[in-house]
Amino acid sequence: PLKAGILNKRGGKMKNWKKRYFIALNAGDNFCISYGKSAQLKDEIYRFTCCGYHCELFNEEEAEKFGEFGIKLVPYSESKRCWWMKASNAEEHVEWVMVSTILYIVVM
Repeated sequence: PLKAGILNKRGGKMKNWKKRYFIALNAGDNFCISYGKSAQLKDEIYRFTCCGYHCELFNEEEAEKFGEFGIKLVPYSESKRCWWMKASNAEEHVEWVMVSTILYIVVM
C-alpha cells in the first residue's frame, strides 16, 4: 500500500458522511483505492481505479458546508461518480492529497 488510514467518505446516493478505512494501492494492484469498515480485507466495501480521475480540494463554499481537509476525486467522464472524502487533520489531508496526485500522474 502507498497509504492507509481513516477518512470520512460522503455517500454516493444518501450523501451522508461515514468513517471508512482507505487503502491506496500500488502498481501491483493497478493503482486502486480500496475502502471498508476496517483494515481487514474481508471488510472491503468497494475498490476503484484512479484512472480517469483527478484530485481537487474543497472550494471555500464546500469547506464551509462540509468542513476542512476535504478532497474530491473528480472523474473526467460524467458516467463515473465523484468521490468526496475528508481527513481528520491537516497532516493526513496533505498526505492523502499527495498520494491522490501521485496516483493521478502514474495512471495517466
